Amino acid sequence: MIDHYSYSAARIFLITCLSAVDGITIPRDYTTSQSNVETACDSISSLVSTNDDVLVYWGSHGITHDPWIGATYYTLDCGSNEMKRSELDNALDDISCNRMLVMIGACHSGYFIGGGMDDNSNRAILTSCRSTELSWYYGGSAGHSYWNYGLIRALDPDLNADDADVDPDNNRVSVWEFFDYAYDIVKDADPFLYDGTNYYQNPQSWVGSGFGDDQYVYLGDQYY
Repeated sequence: MIDHYSYSAARIFLITCLSAVDGITIPRDYTTSQSNVETACDSISSLVSTNDDVLVYWGSHGITHDPWIGATYYTLDCGSNEMKRSELDNALDDISCNRMLVMIGACHSGYFIGGGMDDNSNRAILTSCRSTELSWYYGGSAGHSYWNYGLIRALDPDLNADDADVDPDNNRVSVWEFFDYAYDIVKDADPFLYDGTNYYQNPQSWVGSGFGDDQYVYLGDQYY
């Protein structure tokens, strides 16, 4: 985002339990916890205006709970905590912006479409799977799940942004284009995620009426 889309490092908040990957130190603002997610959202809220766009990317485990009462619900792994849909929604609701793109790569992440997460018309939500599905891990050297791997490659011009960009004249990858590219990465995982009739993982998307046409909403003016 910094190297190819002119994002300012001062406006990026990184929350991770990792300190290094392959010997590379990861700069981070917070360690992983629900309170730090809420603190980061408060900080973002103080920085942005109603003219700004906000990108939220969450990659973690998704956890299913089936209490004795028989009601099933899902949470996102958040270090020492788990974060419910309503808790994440409340934290994001405090951010007043032009539009917000929320991407969640986790098992059962489709649950985070609906139930209040889609009560803001200026919000779009992309998830790696349906609420009843797992988000499968890419077994090669990529170190990501299939969907997250597809998103990263679609956004990076040093990798596959040119392939994801179906309108190469504008040299930009839209929300629809990189979601579609990541979707195809999951589907191309055949036969691991396909039994000949059904796919085991189906990425989902919801776009609010005030977000704009996702075919023409971009993460930056131009990648380079």
